[in-house]
Amino acid sequence: MKKILSLALVLVLALSVFVGCGGGEKDYTLAIGVQVTNDLSSAKSSQTAAVVVADKDGKIVACRIDAIDFEAKEKNGEAVTTAPVSKAELGDSYNMVTYGKAIAEWYKQAEAFENYAEGKTLAEVKATAVNGEGKPTDAELTAGCTIDVSDFILAIEKAFASTKKVDFKAAGEIKLGVSVSAAAIKYSKDTAKYDYECDFSGVATVDGKVVSAIIDATAVTATTTKNENGKISATKMDYKGTKLEQGDAYNMVAYGKAQAEWYVQAQTYANTAVGKTASELASLAVKDVAGCTIAVEGYKVALEKAAKAAR
Repeated sequence: MKKILSLALVLVLALSVFVGCGGGEKDYTLAIGVQVTNDLSSAKSSQTAAVVVADKDGKIVACRIDAIDFEAKEKNGEAVTTAPVSKAELGDSYNMVTYGKAIAEWYKQAEAFENYAEGKTLAEVKATAVNGEGKPTDAELTAGCTIDVSDFILAIEKAFASTKKVDFKAAGEIKLGVSVSAAAIKYSKDTAKYDYECDFSGVATVDGKVVSAIIDATAVTATTTKNENGKISATKMDYKGTKLEQGDAYNMVAYGKAQAEWYVQAQTYANTAVGKTASELASLAVKDVAGCTIAVEGYKVALEKAAKAAR
C-alpha cells in the first residue's frame, strides 16, 4: 500500500510540474500604431510609433515609443535629402536639455510615459490628464515627462484599434523594442515634391529570443512652394495611412498582380524572426522568402533594430 501511495504521489508531482510548465504560457497581443501629423506651414511630417503588448484583459504589459520628423529643407539652394534619425536614436544629442531647458531628454521622457502606460488599459491611457498643449498635468507623469504626449496617446489608441494585431503565447518576462527607420528623402525638382518614407517595427522577446514581431510603413508626399523669403511650405501633403491601416485597399493584388496584399506579406516576413536572437536576425533572408515577394531589406533592418532595442 505504501508503494502504491508513493507511486501515486510521484505521478501527481510529475503531473504538477508538467502542468506548471505548460501553464506558464500566457496569451498576449502585439500591435503597432503610428500617428502621422502633417504641417503644411513647414512641409513637416511628424510620425510617432507606439508598440504595445497587451494581455487577454486588455492591460498594457509593455509599451515602447519612438518618433521622427521629416521636413523639407534646403542647403546652398539644394534640397536636403539625408534620412532623418528618430528621436530615441538621437538620444542626448536631441538637445532638449541644453537648448530647451527640459527636465530630461526626449527619449527619457518617452520612457517615463511608457512606464506610466504599463499596467493600464487603453481607456486609462486615454484618460491621461493634459493641458491645452497636450502636456501632462498628473503628478504621476510630470515627475519624468512634461512634453506634449498627445501623439503618444493617439499612437497607442491606433495600436489597440488595429485590425492587424499579432496574437502570441509566451512564458517569462517580455521585453519589447521599437524601431523607426527613415529612407533617404526623395526630391523632384520638376514638381517640387518631397517623398518621406519610413519603416516601423515592434519586436517582443523572452530570454533573448523573439516571440513576436510586426512591421508597418508610411509614405508621405509633400508638394512644396517657397515664399519671397525662401521659406518652404506645402500646398498639399498626400498621406493615405500606414500600409497596415490601408490593408486590402493598398491594392497590390488588384493592380500589381501580387500573390498577397502588403500586410500579409509583411507579416509573413516578420514571422521569420520568431525564435531567433537579436544577433541571429542578421541572417534573415532578404530574397526567396516563401510567401513574401516584396522588397524586405528595409524591414530586415527595422526588425534588427527593434530586437536590439528590446528592454
